[in-house]
Amino acid sequence: MIWTLKKLVARRSARKASAPESKPAPDDSVAEDTAAAAERAAAVESAEQAADAEAADAEAAASPADADSVPAADSAALAAADTDKEPDAKPEAAKPESARPETAEPEPAGPEAAKPAKRRRAPKLDALLAADVETARTAVLEVAPQVQVGEHAGARAEDDRVVTHLFESDVRGYKGWQWFAVLARVPRGKTATVSEVGLLPSERSLLSPEWIPWAERVRPEEKQQAEAEQSGDDAGRDGDSGGA
Repeated sequence: MIWTLKKLVARRSARKASAPESKPAPDDSVAEDTAAAAERAAAVESAEQAADAEAADAEAAASPADADSVPAADSAALAAADTDKEPDAKPEAAKPESARPETAEPEPAGPEAAKPAKRRRAPKLDALLAADVETARTAVLEVAPQVQVGEHAGARAEDDRVVTHLFESDVRGYKGWQWFAVLARVPRGKTATVSEVGLLPSERSLLSPEWIPWAERVRPEEKQQAEAEQSGDDAGRDGDSGGA
């Protein structure tokens, strides 16, 4: 197809080049020259129409599969034009999950991270429970004789609506110890409930020292003395056996 179009253009250029240039004629032959020019123009137009029809017939007869009819120069030009085009970018292959780098999630940095931990407020002493000393004493008398329960030593708040009453202990050998009774109530309640009673040491109590295992409690000289006594006993048994 390209070769046919080039041939048509070359034919038209040759016809125009071969046509004689019109020169100014004398005044008496203007009419004759005009008629001759019209005839030549008509002839040229007829020839061009015939050439166009011939080129159209040749183009219709040619098929796209006739690639061998294209000149070598045109084929080379088409090939060069194709090579000038940039190849399409290949899509990047998706990486598997295991090959992707693991990124550590950033720790939240904001006002929440900067806030210090809230301190729990100290419990407030419940006035109703603190005043109910008789209920606390009655609870202690259920586990101890009256002669062993002394004076009321005070009350302390354990939690909201939870109060511990303390009583001095008159038990022999438990000097400085205190009886205790824990009272509690429900919200908006007016009746105290006994949660626990018992006997606890105070800061004035005489307590036994902290227990230490025997292996750590024995001194080096005591250990050597025990080994020597053990060796003497073994020697005495051996002598008795030999004399017998």
